[in-house]
Amino acid sequence: MRSPPDFSRRIPQLDGLRGVAIALVIVYHYVTFSVRYGDHAVANVLVRLVSFGWSGVDLFFVLSGFLIGGILLDARGARNYFRVFYLRRVCRIFPLYFALLGTSFAAMQFSQLRPLFELRIPWLAYVTFCQNFWMAFTTVALTGALNPTWSLAVEEQFYLAIPVLIYVARPKRLVWLLGGGIVLAPLIRLTIRLINPDLTMADFVLLPCRMDALLLGVAAAYFVRAAGAWEILCQRRTQLWTAMEVLTVACALIVLPALTPGTSPSLLLQVVGYDCLDLLYVCLLLACLVDERLARALKTRWLMELGSIAYGVYLLNVPVFRAVEKFIAGPPGLRVPKALLALALTIALAKASWEWFEKPLVRLGHKAQYRGECELTRTLASVRSAR
Repeated sequence: MRSPPDFSRRIPQLDGLRGVAIALVIVYHYVTFSVRYGDHAVANVLVRLVSFGWSGVDLFFVLSGFLIGGILLDARGARNYFRVFYLRRVCRIFPLYFALLGTSFAAMQFSQLRPLFELRIPWLAYVTFCQNFWMAFTTVALTGALNPTWSLAVEEQFYLAIPVLIYVARPKRLVWLLGGGIVLAPLIRLTIRLINPDLTMADFVLLPCRMDALLLGVAAAYFVRAAGAWEILCQRRTQLWTAMEVLTVACALIVLPALTPGTSPSLLLQVVGYDCLDLLYVCLLLACLVDERLARALKTRWLMELGSIAYGVYLLNVPVFRAVEKFIAGPPGLRVPKALLALALTIALAKASWEWFEKPLVRLGHKAQYRGECELTRTLASVRSAR
C-alpha cells in the first residue's frame, strides 16, 4: 500500500477484522455450549481449541482503542470535543443495550422465561455499567442472556477516561502515559493475584487490569499518525509478520495450556499471556493496514458484513442460543443443529436491528461534527519542522 488510509473515513479491512473478532467469540460460545467437556476425547480437544475464542474480546479491545483513540486524537483541538464524542457513543451503544435490558426485565416477569437470564447481579449494576465490579469482588459469573455485557462495561469505563487523558495530556507526554498504563496493567493483575488469589475474575473483568489491550490500540493509532510511521510500517512488513509468528507461538505455549474448562487462570497467563495476545492483535491490525493480501482477505464481503453487525451479534448470541436450547427439546444429538439454528437467528436479528434500529440512530449521532483544527496534527507538524 503506497499511501496511508484516510483515517477520517471507514477503513473496510477493519470491518473484516471486527468480523474475525466476533467469529472467534461465536465459535467459543456455541461450541462450549453445545459440546460437553469430558464426554469424549475428541470433544475435549475441540473444546480446548475453540476456548481460544474468548480472546476475540481482546481483539475488540485493541480495535476499540485504535478507532476511538484515533477519533479523539484527530479531534483534540475541537471546541465541541466532549459533546460530540459522547453524543455519538450514546447513539451507538445505548439503544440496543438498553433495549436488551428492557427485554430481559420484561422476560423476568414470566416464570417460563426467567431461567434464561438467571440474574445474580442487581439491575442497577447493569444500568450503570458496573456489572464488572460486581463480578470482580463477588466472583459471581455473569450467566444467562446478559453474559457478554461485562466487556461492554469495561469499554464504557474506558470511554469515560480516555477522552480526558487525550484532551489534558500534551501529545509528547501522552506517549509516556500510554506506555505507563500498558506496563501497569499486568502489574495490577499480579498484585491482585498475590494479595487475594480468591479474586479469580478481577484480573479479567476490571478496566485497570485490561487497559493494556485498549491502550495498545490507542498507541497504535498515535503511531500511524506520526511522521514517517507509514513508511516504516511499509518497509518493515516482513518483520511485522515475523513478530506475529513469534507471538503466535508464545500464545500457544502460554494460553492454550490454561484453557482446560474448570481450571483457574495460571499466573503466567494473568501476567504475560494477555499481553502476548494483545500484542499479537496489534500487529495483526497494523499488518492489515499495510499488507495488501491481508487487507484483501479481510475485505471479503461476508466477513465485512459480519463485522458491521458485530455489536448486535455479540449482545444477542447468548440469549438466542439459550432460548433455542430451552424451547426446542431433543436428544443430545440435536445440540449441533440447535446451535446452527441459534446462529442463523442471531445473525438475522442482529442484521434487522442494525438496518432498522441502530443505523438510523448512529447516523443521527454523526450529524454532530467536530469543529476546530486537530491539535495533534499541529504539534506533529511543528516537531517535524523543528527537526
